[in-house]
Amino acid sequence: MCDLMDRRSQLLSGTLPQDELKELKQEVTTKIDFGNKMLELDLVVRDENGNILDPDQTSIISLFRAHKKATHHITELMREETFQNQSEYNRFARLTSSPTNALFIWVRNFVCKIGEEAELFISLYDPQEQKIISENYLFRWASTGLPKEIEMLNNLKVVFTDLGSKDLTRERIYLVCQIVRVGRMELKETNAKKMTQGLRRPFGVSVMDITDILKGKAESDEDKHHFIPFQQVVAENDFLHTLIHKVVAAKDINHKGQGLWVSMKLLSGDLKQIRKNHPHLVDRNTVVARKMGFPEIIMPGLSVLIVLNRNDLLRQ
Repeated sequence: MCDLMDRRSQLLSGTLPQDELKELKQEVTTKIDFGNKMLELDLVVRDENGNILDPDQTSIISLFRAHKKATHHITELMREETFQNQSEYNRFARLTSSPTNALFIWVRNFVCKIGEEAELFISLYDPQEQKIISENYLFRWASTGLPKEIEMLNNLKVVFTDLGSKDLTRERIYLVCQIVRVGRMELKETNAKKMTQGLRRPFGVSVMDITDILKGKAESDEDKHHFIPFQQVVAENDFLHTLIHKVVAAKDINHKGQGLWVSMKLLSGDLKQIRKNHPHLVDRNTVVARKMGFPEIIMPGLSVLIVLNRNDLLRQ
């Protein structure tokens, strides 16, 4: 209803060109006819421009043909709508019925003006709990704009495993990439004698909402590239977790073309099963990042639980 009201406001504004006005009018009338059909109301016969045909000025044969054409069009729309809803429901039911699932991520490229080496940490994030829910996937990026290990070019792949039905039904879930700059204390340092080296400083984050992908509502294909915009820290003493909260809450990000390019695909089954079913994606070089904590279903086998109570660090 709100969508129809917005379209009506655009029609009454009188600012649209003729071709856009005609297209918008057809879209609105189609939605109205679709709603009338679902409510089992009478079908309104219209011409090609969406105007209601006058029965006093239109022949019976023309009215019959227009009515037949409109009925066929609305029936096809309802069939497509039903098929789409059933496909989404079946896909989501199949995923949630699986004891465990996995999310495959393939890093295609990282475009950002840093000027130094960087470390990138990719993980899954729950904004409601405000915490990372998976292990980090780390890869290093050189100042040349390529992976530091050149053999990793086009081979930066990770699979996040142990995702159960509760994870797929979370209210929101994000894919987060934290970027840490490795080099000088401050980028503006120019004195080579006083220049510090090898220091790790927060630089920025890239955040993408992947809720629809995990729930099967959006396309999940390893050949499709997704762009995740980059947001730089305001000051280098800012915490990256604080910046993640701000980016999640923000509507628009002034990324200036900088960001991360990834492909992703949701897979059903445990690690052994997805390696068998998808050997072209999950191979020996694919890094495995498990969910934090225990999976919903613990598979048969031996496991060791280690709890770190405290540690003592000595300064040397």
